[in-house]
Amino acid sequence: MAALEDHRLYLFFTRDNGLFTWQATGTIDREVRTYREFLPSLAGIDFVTYGNKKDLPLARKLDGIGVRCNEYGLHPRIYTPLLSHWLPRFWPGPAIYKSNQVNGAEIMLKAANHTGAKTIARAGFLPSNISAWADGYDSPAAKHFRGLEKLVFNGADRAVVTTRAMAQTLESQYGVDPAKLRVIPNYVDTDLFKPDSKNRPANKLCYVGRLHDEKNLDALFDAIQGLEVELTLIGEGPLREHLE
Repeated sequence: MAALEDHRLYLFFTRDNGLFTWQATGTIDREVRTYREFLPSLAGIDFVTYGNKKDLPLARKLDGIGVRCNEYGLHPRIYTPLLSHWLPRFWPGPAIYKSNQVNGAEIMLKAANHTGAKTIARAGFLPSNISAWADGYDSPAAKHFRGLEKLVFNGADRAVVTTRAMAQTLESQYGVDPAKLRVIPNYVDTDLFKPDSKNRPANKLCYVGRLHDEKNLDALFDAIQGLEVELTLIGEGPLREHLE
């Protein structure tokens, strides 16, 4: 079996997303930092995106991480199947294919089935939950994503999620083998986000993120009822009017 340092990691972006998407949402530095940490332990890392040539100038700032994007503007029905045949041309050695989120992970699995790469299905959230909250548990969107989640997490060699609750869902609802489940929470850059002990305001809380049901912000409001606390929410989302 080849050592880890002989493998190249291919990160498959969420369907229809590119580096320019990360740039536009202000998350590019946070997303890339994780893979910069991985880079010394691997033979290399490539981002497989659905972006066009707009991704190429951003790729030059990734400190050695490569980018494979749809630079010629092919139709998705052409570009997506080509990945299975295209990627091995850049790296003949052993590879690991990893998804960034559920939507698009099925493309990663199809490519791996063709090349024999090991696979990691990773998700920071379950889109079936979001669809169920928005449109109902039995909505077409929720049913579609439940089917996709079952396919992706059972089909991969490893399944990585960010919470124990998600891992329990994969095990109990989808029958995913617990031996291949891993819980890796989202990280916080403690060099950037840390208390200032010299000038720390008392009784103040701050939330930064999307204003969405999955964040369970009602529980935060319940927790501070009756306390002398000032809460600041920074973000946008469908719950803004409700929270205001």
